[in-house]
Amino acid sequence: MIKSTWLFGLLWTMVLGASGCSNTSSEQPSDEDTGLMAVDIGADANSRDMGEIHASDTDIESDSSPELCVIEEGYVCRIQGEEDLGDCSDVLGYRFDGAKCVPLQGCGCDGESCPLYSTLRECARSCAAQGNCRTATFAADIPIGGRCGGMECGLYLFTCIASLEDPTNEVSLTLESFDRARCTRVESAGDNCGGFGCAQGSWCCESTSGSEPYSPKERAEVCALTLDPEVSGLLCF
Repeated sequence: MIKSTWLFGLLWTMVLGASGCSNTSSEQPSDEDTGLMAVDIGADANSRDMGEIHASDTDIESDSSPELCVIEEGYVCRIQGEEDLGDCSDVLGYRFDGAKCVPLQGCGCDGESCPLYSTLRECARSCAAQGNCRTATFAADIPIGGRCGGMECGLYLFTCIASLEDPTNEVSLTLESFDRARCTRVESAGDNCGGFGCAQGSWCCESTSGSEPYSPKERAEVCALTLDPEVSGLLCF
């Protein structure tokens, strides 16, 4: 009887070993056993949760992006090519050529051949509100705070404008957040206009801002001024 019991126990032990069952501890394998390294995702000073990683890795705004920030809602800016509307010199309106607002001349237009904007100011304000700025007119390296920021300028803004008529009213309407502009005719080449010279016969316009540096809205107004093809230089301090 004792021999049968011992034999039965031996057979039962062999069955348990073949089936993978054991009475050993159920602890998980250590990092050394698996080759994996445990990562502490707790509130560590150098750790970031997935939301922070997503924001920093994918939502960073790039100046090289073709998309422009919207400084003011409700304005449409679209590049419009030059249309052959006849040999007439009548100004039918204004179009944005990708850099500035230029008159569209011809004898008449119909539908999509017509200019998108009826006035220069409408074109300039619409496209500046969408982030466009002709910085090539700046007479100095003026930091403009990325596409959506303000402009690192002092209170005084000077602009050279190659206009046949006194541009005081137009400049004042464009720079509506500034004091009324003061424009004087440049009598001789190199006449001082806030520290730089304007072409003879052009106008030097001085404007004063209410804030320093300029706000995003004031930056949009200055950029609208640069989209005027007659503006040849701009300086602020």
